[in-house]
Amino acid sequence: MRKNTPKPKPQAILLFPSEESSKEINKDTQITEFLSKSIPDSSELFKKIKTIKKLKNGLAIISNSTERETLLQELKKVPDFETKIKPVLPAVKHPSTILYNVLDNIKEEDIQTRLKEETGHLKDLRLRFKFRGKEDNTSNWVFETPGHILRQLQKKKQIHINWTTVTIREFFHIKKCTKCQSYGHTAKDCPKQKPCCGLAHATKDCRNNNICCINCFSHNRSYQTNIYIDHKPHSKDCFCFRSEIEIYKKAIDYNAE
Repeated sequence: MRKNTPKPKPQAILLFPSEESSKEINKDTQITEFLSKSIPDSSELFKKIKTIKKLKNGLAIISNSTERETLLQELKKVPDFETKIKPVLPAVKHPSTILYNVLDNIKEEDIQTRLKEETGHLKDLRLRFKFRGKEDNTSNWVFETPGHILRQLQKKKQIHINWTTVTIREFFHIKKCTKCQSYGHTAKDCPKQKPCCGLAHATKDCRNNNICCINCFSHNRSYQTNIYIDHKPHSKDCFCFRSEIEIYKKAIDYNAE
């Protein structure tokens, strides 16, 4: 049975006026005017372009990741391109892996060694951050992990480091407030005056034995839906939490090396 090959994720080339040319011509119109005069709409180059989007001071050209470098090289062949335009390649957003409850006396060097042994990857993974684990004297480690390595670790689910078993999962960088439970901000930036539970009162005053997700409760009220609300806001069963994960995944390149 043939496996489905992941589709290349679209990637962008950002085009901005060069420092020299931006002094002479209005930034908003300079690039489109130059490209319109230099590259006709019938050019074969457009076969490599999926979408063109306007930016505040330039353009974003969206192409498949497999064609981005070729497209950029063809653009650079256009006369005066490199003197008029400054191309920028946005950094690839790799997924992340979290290692749960790693003993504090285990060094990063030991973790990196085990990850390389388990995956065959020759380089150290970039440590994004670590934070206190649920168990005493442990920490959770979060590493930037190219997609093919993440898939290897997901199959294993756990590895052994210094005679301890460490659970591995994909980590989703989703900003969530611990005060009001909403997404998109943290507690220090929360606009709410006091913590609020799913029954619309302060959590410290809650005496209800039933669990109610404030996010799904609010979604039902705002959009006249009937999604399940009898769970905690961070539950895997939460519709709003799963929606945030899907939004996050769309911004991540799971195919980049």
